[in-house]
Amino acid sequence: MSAVDDLAAMQAQPDPITAAEQLGALLDLASVGITVRGARIYGKGRTAAVEIDLSNGEIMTFDQVRIMMRPAELVAELAACAGVVPKINGRQAGLAYTLVRALGEHRATTDANGVAIEWGVSYLQTADVLDLDMANQAERWAAFERLNRIDPHSASRENATSLAANGLVLRHQDGTRLVRAGWLLGHVRQNEAAIGQSDLAHRMARVGWERPGTSGRIKATAVARKATLGWNFYTVPEGWQADR
Repeated sequence: MSAVDDLAAMQAQPDPITAAEQLGALLDLASVGITVRGARIYGKGRTAAVEIDLSNGEIMTFDQVRIMMRPAELVAELAACAGVVPKINGRQAGLAYTLVRALGEHRATTDANGVAIEWGVSYLQTADVLDLDMANQAERWAAFERLNRIDPHSASRENATSLAANGLVLRHQDGTRLVRAGWLLGHVRQNEAAIGQSDLAHRMARVGWERPGTSGRIKATAVARKATLGWNFYTVPEGWQADR
């Protein structure tokens, strides 16, 4: 075994602090001055989801344990979140997960998903809805202009109402709803002040809320002129609430 393997295998069941240190060494995070701050495991077995908190504020996320244990997937997430590309084999990827188990907080998937579902349901039940054809440029631009005039944070303070009550959800003809990502984050932070956008996005993805494209950004273009408006959205499929 290599020196890194020896380090990771030093203790069969290390304490959380030691496990975090060993995981950082195994993943070569020390080379860029980053440490492991914590981890969470949602569910059980190979299909459990994993989140690893890094000191640079990034969260390494794997939808399933078996994905994390694929060296290429693990290295890709390291490159994206920490800027390191270590050489990792299958055994080392497995060791990484055993260390996550030692330091991680285990949460029941149903509990974590149930909270995320409640966030989504409460927002959709409270916010106003605007029906439109997203494929119609004029309708789409008019809807985005309306979104641009809304400031739910100011309205919430003035009216002593919730952020969701001052928000607006767009509903396409096929029933798909578009929810401004920043507005949902503000809604959730009224109860979970420490949650970040990345963490929220992963939590909502597990319960069926998607981010279109690679960033979640959707834009509209004015008719007969070059003006554009765009924001990050979640898309919620028709019937999502009925299935919960």
